[in-house]
Amino acid sequence: MLAILILGIGLKKLMALPPDLGPEKVLRKAGMSTDQIYARDHAQFTAIAFLVVAAFLGLWGAGLLIRSRRRSRPAPSASPEPETEQTTQERLAELDDLHSRGMIDDDEYTDRRAELMSS
Repeated sequence: MLAILILGIGLKKLMALPPDLGPEKVLRKAGMSTDQIYARDHAQFTAIAFLVVAAFLGLWGAGLLIRSRRRSRPAPSASPEPETEQTTQERLAELDDLHSRGMIDDDEYTDRRAELMSS
């Protein structure tokens, strides 16, 4: 992305030059020799090429990392996870609720309460 941005800025500057002046003529007027111009162009090309390669390798590496993490995850199980066991206090509260609503009688309440307390 950065390389594309840099390339775009460079092209925009070249397009802003008058039609009779190419980039070499402008640089020669600025006092640069032909060797300096080519060295500058080569350095810019090398920098842009480096940025493009670095961006490609970064994206490729990120893709490899994402793929490896996807492969290392366990497959989702088809059956739902079993519910966690209720604590003794929760069971006693549920038993008290059933007894208070009259869904179980006193004998059954006493028996189940004794079972829960022994386990």
